[in-house]
Amino acid sequence: MNTRYQKEKAFNAIIYFLEHTHVCNKKKTYKMLWFLDSEFFQIIGRSVTGYQYFAWKMGPVPTELHEAVDSDEADFREFFDVNRQDDGRYTTITFINKKPFDPKYFSKKEMELLSDLSARFDMATGQEMEDLTHRPGTPWYQVWTVEGRKQAPIPYEYTLSNLNPEDRDIIQSIAKDKEAFLANYQ
Repeated sequence: MNTRYQKEKAFNAIIYFLEHTHVCNKKKTYKMLWFLDSEFFQIIGRSVTGYQYFAWKMGPVPTELHEAVDSDEADFREFFDVNRQDDGRYTTITFINKKPFDPKYFSKKEMELLSDLSARFDMATGQEMEDLTHRPGTPWYQVWTVEGRKQAPIPYEYTLSNLNPEDRDIIQSIAKDKEAFLANYQ
């Protein structure tokens, strides 16, 4: 992700989840974004946020966002305050949005998915969502356990494994066309 617009879109997705779910700490936020991007990829052949996810011990992590949080990046801090609570064993990190959600960044289909995910995972904890991402057959499981590529990128194409071959081919074709288009304009 490299455009200001794409960052603001991703940050607004986080704001939406903060405003529409309970107990949305850093872990849950990362998982909400993963489900947003992976499920949208299954429909449209692209992610919503533009993040690349990596297979870390606790599940898919958008490392660009993770680095922004850890380094107190100015763009991130413009949108969020970071609250760190340490109980001696664990540090819980939560985000407090400084701006209200702005829907101008999202298509109708993206808004529907934001709403659906928020309703589906409203009361879920980060740990419960981690458990979902760690199930056999998930993209994280494929990279982390089957391939043994810890900390490696999780290809979005892995989200297509449950589709029928015709639908999978269509989505992969759309994704490749998008990549080619973007390569010509960067």
